[in-house]
Amino acid sequence: MTQLSSRLTIVALAACTSLSALVSACAIDEPATFIPRSGTWTYAEQSVVSNTCNNVKIPDPLSTFVLDYDEGDEFQIELGAEDALCEIDGEEFYCAEYELGESGFPGTDAVFRMTVRWEGEFSSETVATGHEITTVTCTGEDCAMVQGFPCSQDTTFSAEFFN
Repeated sequence: MTQLSSRLTIVALAACTSLSALVSACAIDEPATFIPRSGTWTYAEQSVVSNTCNNVKIPDPLSTFVLDYDEGDEFQIELGAEDALCEIDGEEFYCAEYELGESGFPGTDAVFRMTVRWEGEFSSETVATGHEITTVTCTGEDCAMVQGFPCSQDTTFSAEFFN
């Protein structure tokens, strides 16, 4: 091994072990500890952890959803035209941000966009718990007249395989 490649190896190892910002880039994803069952799951919100969207009506969640697991470290939550894509890492899962919708008011330059993401863990093939994080943003010239955006609500949930 040359001196240069030896130094590069030492630098790379130091970066992976000492810089917290790079630890996730150096970590290897774990295979799924529990393989979630495909099918219908029940869903219940438990409690609001935080809410900065005091004047915004956050829609009630679905009471059931369809989970589609196709092998590997990913699954989908079927929500209509597009699915929410989720990744499994050991017992934990993370779902990409999913757009619930957007709206505006006639005669204004303000568009409100609502998104949601889920993260949590599977405690078995049929039980999951975690957080539902809903975010509301405003884009446009007239958003300065509206206070409180962006805002978010973090709610705990439980989900269980139904059939």
